Amino acid sequence: MILLQVGINQCYREHMSTFVFQNELSNELPVFIYTLLIKKGYKLEKGEKVRAIYGKGSKIGRAFLGAFSKRFAFSVEITFKNDITYLTFAKHGKGYVGGAIGVAQVKKEYNSIISILKNYHAKTTHE
Repeated sequence: MILLQVGINQCYREHMSTFVFQNELSNELPVFIYTLLIKKGYKLEKGEKVRAIYGKGSKIGRAFLGAFSKRFAFSVEITFKNDITYLTFAKHGKGYVGGAIGVAQVKKEYNSIISILKNYHAKTTHE
């Protein structure tokens, strides 16, 4: 895995990103993530807002039809320590079942969500 440092308060790897929020209200971030993913068509498949797996598409369809059936799943973990909130957003499925096209689809979706999270992070940490 490649580790890239993006500023002081965020880092991401190829399959996982971690954001560090200071002065973030503990109830705002889980609601933002939940709302974002629901608007993008995801369902909360397992867990609760602060430790969850969100997915959309059919697991069975992806297994049988490969890249012709879209399936995305991401895990979200939000932890609180002192006055710091940590958000870890990771690919729960990497798209291997869909072959090269499936991997590219998952990567594109992941990057789209990470872009939104980076903007949210920048907005909330520089106010």
